[in-house]
Amino acid sequence: MVTTMSRAQEFTGDGTGYVLDKPSSGNCNFMNVPEVVSTNYVALATERFARTAACGKCIQVRCTDVQCNGATATETLYVVDRCPECAKDDLDFSPEVFLKLTGGIEPGRLKMTWSYVTCPHSSDIVMCKKPGSSGFWLAVQPAGAVTGVSSVKINGKSTGMVDSAYYFKLESS
Repeated sequence: MVTTMSRAQEFTGDGTGYVLDKPSSGNCNFMNVPEVVSTNYVALATERFARTAACGKCIQVRCTDVQCNGATATETLYVVDRCPECAKDDLDFSPEVFLKLTGGIEPGRLKMTWSYVTCPHSSDIVMCKKPGSSGFWLAVQPAGAVTGVSSVKINGKSTGMVDSAYYFKLESS
């Protein structure tokens, strides 16, 4: 398994709030996430989401809009979803996080600056087997990596990432 970390580059885009019932409801289809993800989740624009390659990464975000009146709060958010309506550097995140970042401004559309960071949890990496896996194919989902996972090998064989969800699939040979 190879983990990846993007270099510390900052991006600025609009931040908006949206409600996600549970982290597994996002496009990443997470099977195992830290409890904090139930509020500290984010959806990235399609281009940044990169066909699920952003799943499992974390970003740190702060409000840089003049309406935030110098709010200094930052939050670390876990990428769990894709925002198809978002422009390249825009973000969708929980209303609770929006309120924290903006000093209490009701969710709307405000400028946010963000960058990729190491996820703050420390746990072992766990491989979750996708339901429906069989003797003919196997799909696994890594959980617990602090920088995202770019590739997985199973018994020395390369896997392919499934485009529609954050799974690495091994075809039988």
